[in-house]
Amino acid sequence: MNYTAATKRSGNRISWNLITFATVAWIYPLLKLGYKKPLLEEDLPLLGTNEQAVNCAHWLDKYIAQTQDQTYNSSEKPKLSLFPALFPHVAPIIAADALCQIISVAMTTLLSLMIGEILNFVNPAYPRENLFINNGYVLSLLMLAMQLLYTFAIIISESVAMVLEVRVKAALINAIYKKSLTLSSKSRRKFSAGKINSLVGSDTVSIIGFIESLNKVWSMPLQVGLSLYFVAGYLGASTGVATGVFVGLGIVSTLLSAPLGTGFKAYMTALDKRTSVLREFLYGVKVVKYHALEEQQRAKIQATRDEQVKSLYTIIFGLVLQTGAIIAQQTMTSPLTFITFGALGNSMQPQTIFPALSFLSSLLSISGQLPQIVFTIIQALTSYQRLSNFLLAEETNANDLPAYRVISLNPNEPSIVYKAASFTWEQVVDKKNEDVDENRERNDGSETVVLEDRADSGSDVVSNKDVFVLENVSLEIKRSSLVAVVGATGSGKSSLLSSISGSMRKTGGEAIVYGKIGYCPQEPWIISGTIQENITLMDDTVVPQEPWIISEAIQEKKTFMNNRCQEAIEACALTKDLKSFPSGIKTRIGEKGINLSGGQKARISLGKFTFKFHFFSDAFFFRIARAIAKNPDVFVLDDPLSALDAHVSKDIFNDAITGLMSSKTVIIATHLLHILPKVDQVIVMDQGKIVQSGSFSELMVDVNGKLFDTMKDYHLDEENIEIAVTEKVLRAAEKESTDSIDEDAEAEDRETGAVSFSTYKSFAHAIGFQWIVVMAIAFLVLTGCYVSQQLTLSAWTTDYWRLSNPNISYLVLYSVLAGVNSIGDVLNYGFALYVCVRGAQYFHDKAMDGLMKVPMMFYDVQPIGRILNRMTADVRSLDNRTGIIVSSVFSSVYLATGILIITCISAWQIIREL
Repeated sequence: MNYTAATKRSGNRISWNLITFATVAWIYPLLKLGYKKPLLEEDLPLLGTNEQAVNCAHWLDKYIAQTQDQTYNSSEKPKLSLFPALFPHVAPIIAADALCQIISVAMTTLLSLMIGEILNFVNPAYPRENLFINNGYVLSLLMLAMQLLYTFAIIISESVAMVLEVRVKAALINAIYKKSLTLSSKSRRKFSAGKINSLVGSDTVSIIGFIESLNKVWSMPLQVGLSLYFVAGYLGASTGVATGVFVGLGIVSTLLSAPLGTGFKAYMTALDKRTSVLREFLYGVKVVKYHALEEQQRAKIQATRDEQVKSLYTIIFGLVLQTGAIIAQQTMTSPLTFITFGALGNSMQPQTIFPALSFLSSLLSISGQLPQIVFTIIQALTSYQRLSNFLLAEETNANDLPAYRVISLNPNEPSIVYKAASFTWEQVVDKKNEDVDENRERNDGSETVVLEDRADSGSDVVSNKDVFVLENVSLEIKRSSLVAVVGATGSGKSSLLSSISGSMRKTGGEAIVYGKIGYCPQEPWIISGTIQENITLMDDTVVPQEPWIISEAIQEKKTFMNNRCQEAIEACALTKDLKSFPSGIKTRIGEKGINLSGGQKARISLGKFTFKFHFFSDAFFFRIARAIAKNPDVFVLDDPLSALDAHVSKDIFNDAITGLMSSKTVIIATHLLHILPKVDQVIVMDQGKIVQSGSFSELMVDVNGKLFDTMKDYHLDEENIEIAVTEKVLRAAEKESTDSIDEDAEAEDRETGAVSFSTYKSFAHAIGFQWIVVMAIAFLVLTGCYVSQQLTLSAWTTDYWRLSNPNISYLVLYSVLAGVNSIGDVLNYGFALYVCVRGAQYFHDKAMDGLMKVPMMFYDVQPIGRILNRMTADVRSLDNRTGIIVSSVFSSVYLATGILIITCISAWQIIREL
């Protein structure tokens, strides 16, 4: 939630009841406000209490934990079934929707029966005593009431479906994010960040779509059964033809949907690939721009996009086949049924034909929904399998980690104890860059070790090619001591720290860590927000969830925590930096901290730890401040001083590491050897082993030791020389840094008002103007067929054209026109899908052109999440939705035009009066 926007809201929450659900009145105030001005975030009412994520997020926790336990305790991988976990929470909503479905089915049936009653009423020859109600006004009012009840049931059903969507989506997304925090190294290689993004942005939507349609699985067969039952009452044995055609073509349409499943799986696989490649490009865009690698990156992205487009054509093929079968079902069922009815010698009476036709229409309306339902089910099954695989993925096993124990009150108890402990990475680490790269996400690159699941053994086979390991490590670190880990690049400094934080897999020995750990990695992690939000990580104890409701106790706690935040800032040498920022601690820093220096980023990360204990940063200062803010018992700092100027490094070491952290255990990997005389213990690493450990003075006595050899060429007075130089450089560069430091993330573009003509024109240009001409011709042909079909039906009722053998002649003519119209509908549907995929491809390519050509300044102010959303979720909407929307609009317009023409021909008096 945006806290600034939240404080401006009135505090009114969305509330519903039966009346507001039936009339959608709860949204009227918002619509009224939206009519007056463009809506902003602060204009939106708050979610109802039951719809808040905090009340839905825990739904799957217990069930997934139980299923995961089965994974560890059984040789067979269990199958995940989310429905039993979700059902107790969504049962009331599903029950309400079920009631609405029952009402809608009942009203549909009764409305068809009322047609027969009205025809009997207007027939003078029909006995009055046999009428259900012998009053035309009452019949009309009763029919109106049934129609209103049907309408309200549909509206309420759709409203509760939206409520269900909000709640289930919160539960699923929470489960995905929680799972992502517990994945093992093996699972992280299988489920990259791009794939997890796809699960959140796409797969959850597909699963929710199926849950929303759950009641249609039984209500649609119920309506089919009732319709066929009453049709049999009117048409007798001819109903067998309707049943055979409807069921037979329904089975055919289901079988023809096979390409849909294949195409959708291929599409989602390609989406995962494209998201991963896009992330690589966006997070490495500086390197791409510097080395002019735009075309190379574009080719990689385009290759994955081509896979998506290919799968889209497979989906279109499946949809056209399925739609063709369904339209044939709708076109052939009624004519063949009535042909059979007439051939059996029955009389075509209006009191028989029109009620039966109404029931057949309600029957066929179900087949019209079938493509969407089937497509939803296929999407949901694919997404369900992907989500199940993720939620059942291997998690980090406690046996593969150090034993983390609660710190005791005994001050003599050590903080860390390793006894002959060995650790390994489950993938290749480049030893030359081990100190830099060990803490990065290890799922990209050609050197990744492949783990294969062997069916016969169930064990993982790990390649030994250059896998970095820590072997037979024994150490004991006293509580409240300052420990420095030194060694050459690739010696294992970062790996040792990673083993303490749980990033490496323990393969042997004993490892115990007492207390909470605060880990400050080499790579700063900066979120898009203010400096304060980066240090506090938006902690609710600092910023209440509902800032407009602040009690005295909360205010006191907020003041205390803000004071702690200030201490972290001072300890991380951020005070001077904040003075140079236009908004101080409220200065917004862009995604990845792009408007900060490397040292500032590092200090902010350290400050996050300091805040809840006291720590500092500027991206480095913020990293350091973040570390301090989190108040751990053990600080694990991976070379936090390397990105800092010498004088800043000295201030942080004195004020934070040996100051605010003096009562804590601090383990720091560093290349700055001049700090070694000030630490309590020095650990020297070489080739993944501890070769020396002890105080600096003890180790320097050993002239043959590794540390003595390293210190021979190092002058401890170099620090003072460097400080003098860097202070002069800093003064010269201070103004330049200040001028560019507050590059806030650019606000997201927003279009208001009616859709402009230029938008429609650009869409027409994207799909091709020649195809617009083809669609215009198709529009005229389909409109003509529809008008002719309806005029034939009208002439049939009065034998206006005086045809020989009128029943058969009119039926044949009507069937031919209906067949031509149906073929046109199928071709129009497939054509609309095809040209819209072309349009989506055009827009994607133009967007990629823009991303490749824009200067680096664009990426400095645009959050990467926003760009990813544009290129994934929005492109997916163009791929999957525009074709269906265009086809629906096309069909609606030509049908409306046809109805208008028929009205002008058959009831021209109405037009004249208007």
